[in-house]
Amino acid sequence: MGNTTIMTAKMHSVILKDIGYREVLIKTPSTMKEVESLTALNLKWQRANVKTIGNGFLSGGHFPPSVFMKMAEQKDTVVGIYDDQVVSYYTVNSVIMDGVLANQRMKTEELKLKGFMPKQASIAVGVQIVVDKQYQGSRLAKFMLDCLVENTKDRFDYFYTSISKKNEKSVEAHKKTGWVFVDQDENLHHLIYDLGKHTNAVNSL
Repeated sequence: MGNTTIMTAKMHSVILKDIGYREVLIKTPSTMKEVESLTALNLKWQRANVKTIGNGFLSGGHFPPSVFMKMAEQKDTVVGIYDDQVVSYYTVNSVIMDGVLANQRMKTEELKLKGFMPKQASIAVGVQIVVDKQYQGSRLAKFMLDCLVENTKDRFDYFYTSISKKNEKSVEAHKKTGWVFVDQDENLHHLIYDLGKHTNAVNSL
């Protein structure tokens, strides 16, 4: 696998409830301004989910500006922008190596042993999607996932994520965008996304 990354910046029409069509720019972040907006959106998610994990946003995890900046430099993050504001992002995390991310890497090795992925597969962990409440259900997540696959398919074969069983919105959203639920424990669903199948499906259109 090489290090080439496809830079993308494309307008997508999305339909918002009670508002109608909006043109959202989906791109790979490259400026400090976007990093600041990413951090603000992430913080907004954190505040919305203090009381209930399923309220307002999809998925989770806190990243400070320094991590968002590194992920932006590595083109690990795709953002949705409307009216100069970041309204969504989809990211993998190849920056943090310890804590929860270390546990996720251990889980991917377990899933390989169970036969869900080849032993030699390269797997991205720390996959996170945050979509502002107004933009949920608009296919924005699918458009961002398409872009994220394009930007990372030269480095990774699969994405891995885990979702709280209480977060029904995120569970349904991941089902709609082609994630496969492969395992579960008392609190979490464990999911994988096959970048090869995604790319083959796009190429066959």
